[in-house]
Amino acid sequence: VTTPAPALPPAPQPPTATTAPVAPAPSPVATPARAPLPAAPPTQAVTAAPPPSPAARRAATDTENHEANLAKWVAGAKQEGKLNYWATGTGKEIQGIANEFNKKYPFIKIEPWRGNTDDQFEKLYAEHKAGKYTVDVFTLDPNYLPIMLKENMLREMDTFYVKNWRQEDNDPKGRYSVQSYINLVIEYNTKLVKAEDVPKSFEDLTAAKWKKKVAVEENAIHWFLALARAWDWDKATEYLKRLKSNEALLYRGHTHVRDLNIAGEFPIASEMYLFRIIQDMEKKKAPIDWTAPFVTSSIMFQGTLKNSPNPNSAALFHDWITSPEGQRFYAAFTFRSVGDPNAPSAEDKAMAKKGSPKRVVVPGLFQGENYERAEKVFRDILWPK
Repeated sequence: VTTPAPALPPAPQPPTATTAPVAPAPSPVATPARAPLPAAPPTQAVTAAPPPSPAARRAATDTENHEANLAKWVAGAKQEGKLNYWATGTGKEIQGIANEFNKKYPFIKIEPWRGNTDDQFEKLYAEHKAGKYTVDVFTLDPNYLPIMLKENMLREMDTFYVKNWRQEDNDPKGRYSVQSYINLVIEYNTKLVKAEDVPKSFEDLTAAKWKKKVAVEENAIHWFLALARAWDWDKATEYLKRLKSNEALLYRGHTHVRDLNIAGEFPIASEMYLFRIIQDMEKKKAPIDWTAPFVTSSIMFQGTLKNSPNPNSAALFHDWITSPEGQRFYAAFTFRSVGDPNAPSAEDKAMAKKGSPKRVVVPGLFQGENYERAEKVFRDILWPK
């Protein structure tokens, strides 16, 4: 019997790849509808900027011309290297002004000379007649303006800054401009005048209680001119007569009057320099104060000779002293009111503290044209016969 062969085991099958379970597809999500974009604004036509006004064009042109002149003056002054400067005031003030100018223009050597207005004019006029000129810039009382204008002695200077000042006090052609205002007020000794007795008007100085107690400087012509301008010639003249009847005290020199008032020689001085009063009160603690029914203001002016030997240096000095920079320095250094209304001095601040009393300014030409008349009236009445 034949035995059948045993059956072979089945051949191994390659492993079958297992497939990961497939996640069900997500349900479709509805996308929210977008809001419609806003409509674009209508295109606006671009309009050109309006053209500059005539005033703006003039200002731009003036600035360009001034800068060009400045460059020309600097170049010329470097060649000259010198400036002859005559002035009133103290030696300390004059040198201080020169030093400040030299901080900006160190290549100009300043040769200062100090003299009163009479001495200065005498020298200026003598040089003019001789045709030999040594001075460039000077400061003077307006008494001499008429003759200097008549003789054509003054140079026309740039008015870039000055044109913005009080026009009736400055020449539109630049031949003269304000150096400073001489503000005169009533000064009194606080130890001799009670608060309730402080004069409230100029007429108060003629009261019986002030007989032989009010001092007047013997050449107070500027003050008298201011009174004549504030009132009229007849009223101002009558006022001098009343002072004379009240036996006002006549002294020579404001410094002398100030010293006597501080010392108590008399209680009241009728017209004193405000800047000096401020200095004495602050620095010396002097027993004085001031009052003003109105402040009388005359002018010291600055000019340049037409035939000055150093015209470019003179132009630079004039430009600096009349600039905002120069005006701020001069006002702070001297305490005096200056031509630029935006450069307040110690005087201006002191007047503001007193309620800003009215100022009666005597323009330079009015002073020059009427000085001799005022001097004659003043001396005929107040000077001893």
